[in-house]
Amino acid sequence: MEFKKESFIGYWCTHLGFTFRAKLDAQTKTLGISATDAMLLLLVHTHGSSSLSKLAKHIHNAHPSVIRNLDAMESGGYLKRDNDPNDRRKKTVTLTNRGRKLVPRIMSIITAVNKDALKDFNQEESELLFGFMRRIALNLGADFLIADDGS
Repeated sequence: MEFKKESFIGYWCTHLGFTFRAKLDAQTKTLGISATDAMLLLLVHTHGSSSLSKLAKHIHNAHPSVIRNLDAMESGGYLKRDNDPNDRRKKTVTLTNRGRKLVPRIMSIITAVNKDALKDFNQEESELLFGFMRRIALNLGADFLIADDGS
């Protein structure tokens, strides 16, 4: 059996993920942050204060990597970490005013990159694509990606 990478969904998902992330990195660099930093800011904006473990789970990065990103974001004044009122061993991450002001610019960049990626798709094709991606994610056990409750 001949191996053809183009016939494997993992190839396309990985390739698209890297390509999309590179495009986002190039655009978010104009804001002085990385694509990962932008995603962290958006997650905290969307879900309110969050724990390190939830953030790491959502962006698929190890805790040490997320801590480095959070350190940079905190040094830049975009977010802050406080002790969790329910567990002093844990920290919660919240946006600062500077971080909140950056969110619309991040959303504008993400919207533009998304629009560029889908420029040759009509509405029906886009909806089908997103539906297929959700089904694949669920088939692979990634149901937390679709959760709308911040978990």
